Amino acid sequence: MIICKMGKVTMKKFVVLGACVLGLTVAVPVMAIETAKTPEAELRGYAVTLSKNLRAEQLDNLWRQVNRLGYFNGSNTNKVMFTLDQAGVEAKIKETLADPTAAMPYKATEAIYRKDFGDTVGKKGETNLTSVCIQVDWRTVRAGVPTDDARAVASAGLLQAYPCAENGQP
Repeated sequence: MIICKMGKVTMKKFVVLGACVLGLTVAVPVMAIETAKTPEAELRGYAVTLSKNLRAEQLDNLWRQVNRLGYFNGSNTNKVMFTLDQAGVEAKIKETLADPTAAMPYKATEAIYRKDFGDTVGKKGETNLTSVCIQVDWRTVRAGVPTDDARAVASAGLLQAYPCAENGQP
């Protein structure tokens, strides 16, 4: 909260979802899915619905992030990289969301979905990695939304995808 003085009037400024609301003394938070309080089966259900409703824009944003983080060329600090081409990685991402081996809460409104493929999908140094992890941000999806609500679930953000170990770490 920021206190703003405007002449003789003191106003309180609240930041709510990036917008400034003046003159209110109470900010009502939007209740997003809290992944730590959401059962794993429900988190998986959201992922399945998302996999069926992925938009090109979501994948484009994900590719930019994967490239920026160096997961296609191993230029990141963990020396982690995919050994598949982009089409292969895209197929694995869709499979991971459609049928994750694990769904792990991460931060307040995020989850990491992992699927083990058995075959090498990437490397960390000289170590082969057989799983793909996808970090999904559910903050745009209200708590209580049914897992099959395609319109609501499709607004989720794909933050990053990377080859990973069983614990979900690169």
